[in-house]
Amino acid sequence: MNEIVKDLLSNEIHSMNKDNRLTIDEWDKNYKPITNKFDEDASFNGSMFETYGEEVKYVIAQNNNKIWTLVDTSEGDMVIVNGYHLVNRIGYFITTFGWVEEYITVEVSDE
Repeated sequence: MNEIVKDLLSNEIHSMNKDNRLTIDEWDKNYKPITNKFDEDASFNGSMFETYGEEVKYVIAQNNNKIWTLVDTSEGDMVIVNGYHLVNRIGYFITTFGWVEEYITVEVSDE
């Protein structure tokens, strides 16, 4: 069985998480962020896309349910939320697997 099929079959359905909050490790395992092909030194192990230029053009060309936004909260924390957002954005991610819940928050620990 090829790796993509294995990933699809083993991809855990996130709706089991009732409060729609994930750790960064859970998000990485379940949604599989892709590598930024424009910048080999991109943040988050090469998976974050910038908010301007060719990178953001590439992001908005993707299916919305595979786009995630890194935002700065009013409490000064950083979280990843599902969808394309403009307010308090720091960067974007594109994942292999799409989200289905209306609101998902990924807790980003201090690196």
